[in-house]
Amino acid sequence: MCHDVSRFTTSQRRALRRAAATQRFWRPGPLRPLAVTVVPISRAEFTTHPQACTSLACPTTAVLYGLTAGESAGVPA
Repeated sequence: MCHDVSRFTTSQRRALRRAAATQRFWRPGPLRPLAVTVVPISRAEFTTHPQACTSLACPTTAVLYGLTAGESAGVPA
């Protein structure tokens, strides 16, 4: 499984609206993402995040597994 970060904003409200719009975009197609989530990351993390990242320790993956970002990196919550 891989993941990607697609749009950066400092506004949680805007991020949630964008996530809903992304879900609507993918909904009618035959291929859809497993999940569309909003994750808190800095602009530097967003800028340096690799395309199609497959790291299980990546904080952006944590929510897909029901973990916190710290737990995905091996740090207890």
